[in-house]
Amino acid sequence: MSNRVVIGRRTSASNDRGLMISGLDTSSGSGTSASPYARANVLSVNAQNKGNAVHNFDSGEHVGGGFHVFHYAQGSLNKNTNTNVTHNWGKDNECATADRPLFALRWSYASDISSGVATKCYKPMDYTGELQIEEDEEDGQDEENFQAVEGVDVQHVNNNTINIDNLMLGDNGADNSHNGHTIYWALVVFYEDDWNGGRSI
Repeated sequence: MSNRVVIGRRTSASNDRGLMISGLDTSSGSGTSASPYARANVLSVNAQNKGNAVHNFDSGEHVGGGFHVFHYAQGSLNKNTNTNVTHNWGKDNECATADRPLFALRWSYASDISSGVATKCYKPMDYTGELQIEEDEEDGQDEENFQAVEGVDVQHVNNNTINIDNLMLGDNGADNSHNGHTIYWALVVFYEDDWNGGRSI
C-alpha cells in the first residue's frame, strides 16, 4: 500500500517538512468501481528530494509554490465560436456532482503571437459598445444602430468540462470595419477545488 499521508519530513533525506496528502495515481486502474485508481505515494521524490507524486495537499507547496496542475490545454477559436475542454477532474478525483476545479484561462490576439510565443495575454472579459444615429427630419436619415462585441467568456459545464466562448463578433453596421477576431487560448486546471465562484484566477 502506498504511503498516503505524511506529517513531518517526506523522507529522511528531505529538508521539507509539513503535511502531505496523496492524490490519485491515474496511471493505475481505469477509474471504475471494479478497477479504481490507486493513491499516489507521497514519499516519491525527484533528484532534489522534492515531492513528485500527485498530491491532494502539500503544505510546503501551497505556502511557497502555488497550486498543483491537474490538466492543461491550448488552442484557437474563430470569432463567435466556442469549444468544450474535457479535463475529467471530477471523474478522476471521484468528486461530487456539484464540485468544480479551480482554473486559469488566458487568451491573446493573433497580433500578440510572435514566433509561436504570446507576448501579451488577457483574462476572460467581455465588452459591448453601441452607437445610435437617430433620424434627422431635415435630411431624412433613418435611425441606425451599430454594436461591437469584444471578449472571451469561460465557464464550467460540469465537474469534467469547461466551455470557452469567443465573443469577438465585430460590428453589425453597414460599414463593417471590424470583422471580429480569432483568439489563441491556454487553459490550466488545478487539483484544488474552485473557491473563485466559477471564474478564472
